[in-house]
Amino acid sequence: MKPVLTIVVPVYNTEQYLEKCLDSLLIPQLDKLEVIVVIDGSTDNSLELANKYAARYPDTFKIIDKENGGHGSCCNVGLKLATGKYIRFLDSDDWLDTDTLSMLIDLLENTTAHTVITRSIKEYVYNGTTGEYGYPFDKRQCNQILDLGLIDFHLYADPLFTLAGCTFMTSKLRETKIEFSENTAFDDTIIYTKPFIAIEKILFIDSVLYHYFIGRPDQSVQNLSPAKYCQIFNEIFKAITVFNSIPEERYTKCAIQLSELENNMIRQLYYWNSKTQKEGRLERWKSINNYINHCCRTDKATGFKLFLLKHISSPMAYNAYARLCKLIKR
Repeated sequence: MKPVLTIVVPVYNTEQYLEKCLDSLLIPQLDKLEVIVVIDGSTDNSLELANKYAARYPDTFKIIDKENGGHGSCCNVGLKLATGKYIRFLDSDDWLDTDTLSMLIDLLENTTAHTVITRSIKEYVYNGTTGEYGYPFDKRQCNQILDLGLIDFHLYADPLFTLAGCTFMTSKLRETKIEFSENTAFDDTIIYTKPFIAIEKILFIDSVLYHYFIGRPDQSVQNLSPAKYCQIFNEIFKAITVFNSIPEERYTKCAIQLSELENNMIRQLYYWNSKTQKEGRLERWKSINNYINHCCRTDKATGFKLFLLKHISSPMAYNAYARLCKLIKR
């Protein structure tokens, strides 16, 4: 029987957290679940631990052991091999709420939504303490399939599509021809925009599914360096170019929402580039300016300038942006 849901778990040296992660997937409906654990060249005991689950639940757990290629390469492998009607991704130091997952399986079996969005919580662990932070949903938009153009993006975490929050219809995600970057950090940024190419029907469920662990010393969000800031810049730039691939008819349906997302991502590009190493920074400024003037679907640069005037409270900051544009044009 074809699985209802495939969960892809990229693993690299996380044996300390992997058992909690995989235990959270042990729901009563294991026969409707496929778990693809992709071992990304781990040098610890992650492979041995994962194999124990495959031996105990051979019809559910599939273990892929491959050379190291980064988190994105694991996602690509999992998406290629998935046989479930739906697919989602789970980092191996995070975990899912088991009861919500069980409920989700029953829902996915009967829904026609292209994407089901559930709540996620960030678990902060500093000096032995834990704090939680989550985004509540507007209950008026929950438990019903909505056309993408009817969704108010302001009501939810920005961006709308994330790996933690979304369970995608596998065929629709493949239709976008998404490919995660390999051998780089922040490779999941492409998920912010790619789904807009094919996803139209959204279902919000106001239940916490994903627990996102923050605080591991070697985590990608820790110890950011100018080189990592440059990787963030590159991944956001790759994601923002997707806007020009969205079919006109679909873009028109949710032009306001997409324009705001595009403007926000442009603002992020300026911010992250300011954190990168000085070498090549001016060229990156120029690439942003070129995108605004020649590729931006938000009425070229006009929409972004209006956005800046609206959201940057300091006239000095806006004047700095204007001076920067003059510098780029030289």
